Amino acid sequence: MSCRDPLDKSFFHSPKKIIFLSLFVIIAMTPVVYLFFSKYRFRFSLNTSRASSDKNQSADSELVGINEKFPNLASKYADGQLIIKIKDGSDITETKETVNGEKVTKFKGPDSLEKLHKKYSLKKIERIINNEYTSADENGNSVSLDFKQKAEQIKNKYPKRAKRTPKDSKIKDLSNIFLLKFDKDTPIEDLINDYKKDKNIEYVEPNWIFTPDDTAPNDPKFGNQYSHQKTQAAKAWDIRHDASDIVVAIIGQGIDYNHPDLAANIWSNPYEIPGNGIDDDGNGYIDDIKGWDFYSNDNNPAPENGEVHETEVAGVIGSVGNNAVGVSGISWKVKMMPLRMNYTTENIITALTYAYENGADVVNMSFGHYGYDQYWDAAIQDLVNLCASGGMVVVATAGNDSTDNKRYPGALENLIGVASTDSSDVRSVFSNWGSWVDVAAPGSSILTTSPGSSYTTASGTSFAAPYVAGLAALVMAQNPDFDSTTIRNVIEYTADKIQTDLPIGSGRINAFKALQATGTPDLFALIKYPVTNSMVDPFQPLKITGTALGIRYNVKYKSVSETTWRDLASHNISVIDGELATLNLDNLTDGTYEV
Repeated sequence: MSCRDPLDKSFFHSPKKIIFLSLFVIIAMTPVVYLFFSKYRFRFSLNTSRASSDKNQSADSELVGINEKFPNLASKYADGQLIIKIKDGSDITETKETVNGEKVTKFKGPDSLEKLHKKYSLKKIERIINNEYTSADENGNSVSLDFKQKAEQIKNKYPKRAKRTPKDSKIKDLSNIFLLKFDKDTPIEDLINDYKKDKNIEYVEPNWIFTPDDTAPNDPKFGNQYSHQKTQAAKAWDIRHDASDIVVAIIGQGIDYNHPDLAANIWSNPYEIPGNGIDDDGNGYIDDIKGWDFYSNDNNPAPENGEVHETEVAGVIGSVGNNAVGVSGISWKVKMMPLRMNYTTENIITALTYAYENGADVVNMSFGHYGYDQYWDAAIQDLVNLCASGGMVVVATAGNDSTDNKRYPGALENLIGVASTDSSDVRSVFSNWGSWVDVAAPGSSILTTSPGSSYTTASGTSFAAPYVAGLAALVMAQNPDFDSTTIRNVIEYTADKIQTDLPIGSGRINAFKALQATGTPDLFALIKYPVTNSMVDPFQPLKITGTALGIRYNVKYKSVSETTWRDLASHNISVIDGELATLNLDNLTDGTYEV
């Protein structure tokens, strides 16, 4: 992989030609009636050469090289720590011992792994997700459950959420994800390159450190809730404003759950008795009435001094509506589950597991980092897949660096990655963009709650994502028979296609249209790539990707000087976030083209 800045135009030497493209997608329903859906225009520069350093770039230096090249986008990771997933079927034995009066769990793996542990002087290995659960049978006797048995129990415990499980979804055993700790000065590249070669390892990655996707708050007295006007929230509330049966887990810095505009909408664990010092529901957390603090490992998920982020996020989702106090969230009534964590991959995995096991329906993650190909968030992707297969909707931010570099977890599959728009209904100047973004929502100058019974105006994709999370809660409450995939589709496909300088998904969300939807639409067309002003290699076929719903779609192209369209692709299928057509650029002369 190259360490080149993808936004550095100087890399592209002597453009050979510029193509001006417009996508013309035709979709038909039975009987075959062609419908003109939408017209997109893009401009491309085609480079005729590639930097030879691309092919010589060593994976060994990828992490360090990219961080040095782009310090503003550099991702950090915990020194001397790895996340690994061991393949199913690998021989792992687990023993529990008492050392100096403390219970210690020891693991022994295949010989090849043990040799690596010894080579790098492994200090500690921890299973991140539990693989042993205890429960009571119908006679009250204690029984042990493995991960998949526990998943089935959770499904039965939350039957409304289970109804949203997509068809053919399968639960994967995630109990074989481990955190390995070495000396802090152990080179992370050496650890990754050696461990990833072991045949027993499914994936290996650093223990990433994430950052919130907010910008500095503005004057608390500035602005108003224009976001509700842009998304037609008032009309949506005529259909549904109450999502009081829906639980939204908010992962981050913790929430001021005593805020007068939030307190009534804070989740309370129905299976736990407050203050008795007993883990009443057997979930491994004592007196977790309002959630959990995974950073401090206690039952108080409130923010510490200086932590404001998730209190602001919570106000966007669920400030109590119609109470003559402060502001209104997109969901007037909802249950918000505060989960405070330390922004590492390990803590995020644990928080997502808690949300899954304790009945959350929606998850909001307003944070991220920039991953690099094989060093992306495979572990968090596993957890997102688990949540989706359990009927949950996960929402994450696109990021605030005005780049198309993929930011995780927002760029992961099976979740909604959210960009930001402003009061003029265009892309916020800070918002990330790209073909990997799913949808946009208002995120500039958002009036919301702040710790200490106060209010503020804040900006960032951190405040666009919770608007989508709150809308997901309303759509769930309005349509209890929608599965999690349909809910994501409804939010994305009912968005308004606003004018934007760069691609930010299917458009800016429209709450009114989303609540009117009766399911995934029969007809829909969206081009995600190529994107406006993107650079295209003339020596490679141009893959046109996006979504086309219906029983048939056609893609045609022509020069702007021509009157006759040429067939490019015709398929009697629907495509969702996939390849629509491929245009061979070798046969095109210099000029302007429409597709």
